[in-house]
Amino acid sequence: MATVYEKAAKGNKKAMLALYESNKQRVYYFSRILLEDDLKASKATVKVFNEIWKRLETEVPECDADFKALLMQRTAKYCCNEILKADANAFQVKKLPEPEQDKSPELDTEIFEGDSENGLSHLNSALSKLDSCRKYIFLMYAAGRLTVRRISRVTKIKESSLTMLLSTTETQLSNTLKRLSAKDSRSDVPTYNQTASIFQNIEKSTKVPESIDAEIFNAIESIVKVRKKRLPKKAIIISGISLLVVFAIIISAVCIKASSKDAEDNTVTSYE
Repeated sequence: MATVYEKAAKGNKKAMLALYESNKQRVYYFSRILLEDDLKASKATVKVFNEIWKRLETEVPECDADFKALLMQRTAKYCCNEILKADANAFQVKKLPEPEQDKSPELDTEIFEGDSENGLSHLNSALSKLDSCRKYIFLMYAAGRLTVRRISRVTKIKESSLTMLLSTTETQLSNTLKRLSAKDSRSDVPTYNQTASIFQNIEKSTKVPESIDAEIFNAIESIVKVRKKRLPKKAIIISGISLLVVFAIIISAVCIKASSKDAEDNTVTSYE
């Protein structure tokens, strides 16, 4: 039985719509977090899904986790290019002190109990203290849930350097959030390990603009029409190949039969 990804790759409208509906919030919110602009995030969402439909023709994910990872990587790549247009040095690694550990820190997801909007506001205050490179890499890691390897593919920064960046970012963010918490007696200041929970909470409540839905639906309709037109051509080619194979088999059978008859005639002649 074909998977939803295989069906989408063949231009199945229901499969494509199902993938869009189940992932549109994540793509739009992640784009908005990175680009900090609703209109740019809308454009990014449309571009990313259109790229994914083309990508599925040559690369079909095996499971939901693979598809989501591919989707987030493509989103990060598009946003990264847009960020670099505005600031060519956005991903320039300024300083890399030795990390306190050899591997990138695990971002344990602790549930954030406070108000997520207030928590995000405090987190943004802490993020503003980071240089742009560390900020974007942290967002890809925590909000986009991308692995170090995938972030490396997007940013072209070595995995070893990313490991160091994430380690130092954890220390800096943790200390900044602790200072903010000391100033605010409420529970709305998150800890470092609660940051992923905040991103997930805000993502779930994010409303995707209807204008994006309309553009995606139109794009899917166009793709479905184009791929349906390809099917008759493919069918003709396959039928032609099948006929050639059958013809070759018949010719081979005739040749073998003729050879056998000649062999029999030669045998009879030799006996005579």
